[in-house]
Amino acid sequence: MKCIQCGTDNKLKERYENQGRCKNCGHEFAFELTTATPYYLSKLTDTFFQNLIIGISVNNTFNFTSKQLFYF
Repeated sequence: MKCIQCGTDNKLKERYENQGRCKNCGHEFAFELTTATPYYLSKLTDTFFQNLIIGISVNNTFNFTSKQLFYF
């Protein structure tokens, strides 16, 4: 999985060794493919989510609260 902060590719073993953080910059991953129980969440990665937000945002004005995200 690629880190959205620095672009480093992190293997599953490396993510586990660093408690879910990037081996290079220490940025925490939001989504872990191996722990996603529902099928539709198994394809959700940090990069996919970042690109989704960028795609629907106008001049980086799209935002939401953590409660709204949890509800979704």
